[in-house]
Amino acid sequence: MPVVLDPETQKVQPDQPTDFTLRNQSGQRFETNFYNWQLYKRVDGDWYYIMPRATPQLQTPLADGEAHTWTLTVTTGSVSDGAAIEIVQDTESLPVDGLGGGHYAFATDGWFEAGSYEEPIALAASFDLQADPLQLTPTAAIAETEWDGETLVARSTRGEADDSEDERDAYILERIDDSEPDTEEVIIEQVVRDDQLRDAIALSLEYEAARVQLEEFNSGIPPFGLEDARTYEFRGDYYRVTTSAGGSA
Repeated sequence: MPVVLDPETQKVQPDQPTDFTLRNQSGQRFETNFYNWQLYKRVDGDWYYIMPRATPQLQTPLADGEAHTWTLTVTTGSVSDGAAIEIVQDTESLPVDGLGGGHYAFATDGWFEAGSYEEPIALAASFDLQADPLQLTPTAAIAETEWDGETLVARSTRGEADDSEDERDAYILERIDDSEPDTEEVIIEQVVRDDQLRDAIALSLEYEAARVQLEEFNSGIPPFGLEDARTYEFRGDYYRVTTSAGGSA
């Protein structure tokens, strides 16, 4: 038995800490990154990457005969209460919210000292999360909404103005009729981890708005880090997202 990833259980309950242990019994060092754990969800036969959205790039070798344990604790309730999903970057304790019930996989990867990082070995352990489905709601950062013709305009409290003349940038979501070549299909566990996409889709559904303009102060260049339009498919509907710098929307 070389390197294995052992789950403590394959049935996970909310608020129940669950261990996933990487064991090295290969006879050689296993090069890995304990920050580089990954969480996936399987929906309708396809796997979707959930988190983390960013990973510190460190090397944390696992010597022969040693083991490393991550403890996953799924909490519930904050999404329906309007809380934003907290970023989780840790090598041991992983408190995670924003997951609905279903089939998941906890994973990591690495390579043996005689191998290469360009050909990593993937390890995964699947489990069923026994929890209610997520409900898509806007974050509590939405301070006000109003109609401007056919566009629902929403303003959030995220970000701060650089000076008195600074204007909010615009994150614009439009419902479109058909898929496009670069359309990305997303599930709710992915949507709730993107505050702007979450707010825009949730408001579009709540107000039956075909176009939502979310305005907030954003330090990104380009705004929200989006240089080109993006298209998404969510629950059978198609959306195009564009951005505009403050004062030019």
